[in-house]
Amino acid sequence: SGLVVYRWYGGNNQESLVLRTNLPAATIGPELRHAIWTIDPAIPVERLRSMQQIVAATLAPRRFQMLLVVLFAAAALLLVCLGIYGVVSYSVARRSPEIGLRMALGASAPDLYRLIFFTGLQPVVLGLAAGVVTALALGRVLGSLLFGVSPFSPLLYAAAAAGLLLVAAAACWLPARRAVRIAPSLALRVE
Repeated sequence: SGLVVYRWYGGNNQESLVLRTNLPAATIGPELRHAIWTIDPAIPVERLRSMQQIVAATLAPRRFQMLLVVLFAAAALLLVCLGIYGVVSYSVARRSPEIGLRMALGASAPDLYRLIFFTGLQPVVLGLAAGVVTALALGRVLGSLLFGVSPFSPLLYAAAAAGLLLVAAAACWLPARRAVRIAPSLALRVE
């Protein structure tokens, strides 16, 4: 750990003294002031800050920006969830007569789940494929903006794709469950 002592001379002129110590900054601060003032009592020792405080103050704007990015990404994911759910639910509602007819002809619940899942997840998988191809193509441009993360990280792509597929699967499961529970006679009366 380290301790930094600033001394200002007005304007942009400043001097600083950096000490390396194993002691906490709070305990060494008064002793350091006393040692400096025994040499020259006219030296103003205004601020004592630890290196951790300096680094934290330097990184605070970046942390705030990253927090905003995370919040906007979470809002975008929520909108994706609602959008997928809305489209799949609408599609299932429009296919209620077909689902009722299939149930009346003997289709089992797992077959209907599979049908609704495949039709609901098909556009999501196509969109994911297009998104991965686009991200790989634009990866070189984004590479200069990233720090500590490769734009071609397979783990990052797999995590993003798996997250979106889980969201899409959950959005497909709820309308599928609702459609399978409808009595065939009610589903056939819709039309």
